[in-house]
Amino acid sequence: MNPWLCVGVLAVLLSSSLHAVSDKDGDGVPDFKDACPGTPVGSRVGANGCIIPVSAPAPVCLMTSQMYPYPSTCHQGEILSIYFDFGSAFVPFEAAAKLAWLAKSIEADPVSLLLQGHTDDIGTDAANYRLSAERADNVAATLAMDFAFPKARITTASFGESMPVAPNNSEIGRQQNRRVDILILVE
Repeated sequence: MNPWLCVGVLAVLLSSSLHAVSDKDGDGVPDFKDACPGTPVGSRVGANGCIIPVSAPAPVCLMTSQMYPYPSTCHQGEILSIYFDFGSAFVPFEAAAKLAWLAKSIEADPVSLLLQGHTDDIGTDAANYRLSAERADNVAATLAMDFAFPKARITTASFGESMPVAPNNSEIGRQQNRRVDILILVE
């Protein structure tokens, strides 16, 4: 068969099928697949055309700088940590969801954040102190620039390798020590 004839037949089939598809409510789901016709314009819908419910963020239950749970209604606070690659102060892409959740969750609360930078024990004390400061500063910049958290509500501190949470004698332990811990400062 002539290849140009095949292309022509395909073009006719595609153009006729494009005109046959209807989406009366304009939600991006063709009517023949739309399980919820008539959704309001601008609604966020799934592949079936039904509105996707917006879930509330999980409640905050973090630790304060005095190591008390925040807010006082939570029973077991946690230290929110952002982990880094060896020798890097680049805030990992995976941290974005945690930071977005944090910024949104406490935006209206009368609190600030304390970002504590840490490293593993590889390298000199001076280099590790600088690296831990860069890590804390980069997390602060990410919160401020990407998630509109007020920079005036962020304090940073650097500890280098002085506060490990795991032994530095294995890669797993060193990975746990390359972090920025985020604590709540209650005002």
